[in-house]
Amino acid sequence: MQTKLNLKQLLLASIIVFIIASLLTVLFVKLTVTDPDAVGIDVTMMMRVWNYLGRFIYSITFVYIFTRFAGDRSSIRAGLHYGLSITLLIIVPRMFWYLVSTQFGVDYVLTMALLGVVETILCGIAVALVYKMRPTLPG
Repeated sequence: MQTKLNLKQLLLASIIVFIIASLLTVLFVKLTVTDPDAVGIDVTMMMRVWNYLGRFIYSITFVYIFTRFAGDRSSIRAGLHYGLSITLLIIVPRMFWYLVSTQFGVDYVLTMALLGVVETILCGIAVALVYKMRPTLPG
């Protein structure tokens, strides 16, 4: 298992996760929110600093946990497994929480959950690919 954290790889993978999460969020809003008042979402809120800060913290944490989760098994399979694990940790509980604590419809919540599954799997695979390109040390 890796004992020293490679900061350059962590930052590169975090930036990639941030971009994937941001693009999928924008895509989700464009595809699902036809009337922001109907679902109680202020679309301009997606562009606020707090949203990006939260996504940035998520990206770094997502990658950091992957470095501890995968160890030396940085492969697409490890990324897929990690993405599914994060799905079970974050997306599935959030879906149930939204169903009982918000006024979002079931279709909307299921669409959000599906996007979350796709996001975590794509991010897991992307991080695994970055860590698979690990430079070999001379000697």
